[in-house]
Amino acid sequence: MLIKLQTTTFPKFPKKLNDAVSVSMGTLGSFFNITNILYTEFNVEFSEEVISEVEEFLSVNDKIIPINEALYNILFDEVYENLYGSEWINEYGYILAEFTDETYETYLSLFPSKLDEINSKLELFNGYYQEALGIEFQFETILSELVYESSKNYAKMAFYNITAEIGGRYSEMNAWKLALLYSYLDAQVQYILYVGELSKEYDSIFANQSGYDRLPCNLYERIIAIEPIEVEANTMYPDFDYLGISYENWPAYDEQFDKELNFDYY
Repeated sequence: MLIKLQTTTFPKFPKKLNDAVSVSMGTLGSFFNITNILYTEFNVEFSEEVISEVEEFLSVNDKIIPINEALYNILFDEVYENLYGSEWINEYGYILAEFTDETYETYLSLFPSKLDEINSKLELFNGYYQEALGIEFQFETILSELVYESSKNYAKMAFYNITAEIGGRYSEMNAWKLALLYSYLDAQVQYILYVGELSKEYDSIFANQSGYDRLPCNLYERIIAIEPIEVEANTMYPDFDYLGISYENWPAYDEQFDKELNFDYY
């Protein structure tokens, strides 16, 4: 049985552990390539099991490279091309750069469309993530079909878990959704405290140095005005869950952001 000699090449994906994995892969590849040359070119005799192990080892690259490339394409051609960044949420926030009654009404009226935008994006990114999980399952299938530990270890080293990055960016999109909710609720509270009619009345009392008897009522009325916002928030929170996607016990990206306002503080 002849084994076709192939040059060991590695996909151009991010390196792991300061090149330690690349060096290990190169060493393993060299060892098996030399064994193959000894067998095919110099007729050195090896047992059938050794020949079978060499043959399987040298087939690993052809199995793993398409898997890596498929994940790479999802990440760079789809995920990175469709990311929202801070400019997306800032564009919405800049409406309140001049916090007036008019800009406030515009801000509130645009919230449903902004929510639709991010929900559409999340649906798209969920598709990317599910596709990546399917490709990763193909890798697990390939791994289960390998017989020798040398081949399995080599496959694990050659495989780049890009799914973790794809899941991280999906979680990032969900973090923007949480930020949208937080901003929407916070703007309503800020309006009552610092912009609306009750706030204007409060400022005028001190400006005119009269009507101080209204201060307790004014403060109480602002507190009461905030309560419906808290009720609305509690009805919305269930639709703004964390995704729970984490990698190797690292905190999930979106779970590092708070979606709930501290109404007690206000």
